[in-house]
Amino acid sequence: MWGVADSGGLPTVTPVDGTPAMPFWSTRGRAARVLAAASTFAGFEPVESPLGEWRTRWLPGLAGDGIHVGLNWSGPHAQGYDLPPADVERNLAAREAVTRGN
Repeated sequence: MWGVADSGGLPTVTPVDGTPAMPFWSTRGRAARVLAAASTFAGFEPVESPLGEWRTRWLPGLAGDGIHVGLNWSGPHAQGYDLPPADVERNLAAREAVTRGN
């Protein structure tokens, strides 16, 4: 998984609905495209977190802090889906099960 960071760390954005979200992307290219398009992220750089570590460290931490996961935001306004961490983990586990043939 890829996040974006500056000297202050990874950003948390509070959208209109008031639930803070931390953006993450499935590829470096997706993160880089948003950095190039969205002035909100001027000065940020892509940072990688291996998926296993992201699932065991980031998702529980975000859940504990009441922060949603912003998934693959795109465009000049860095918009996309924000989901509770438990939903993201459930979706990843389901995909993993399908991949294994369970």
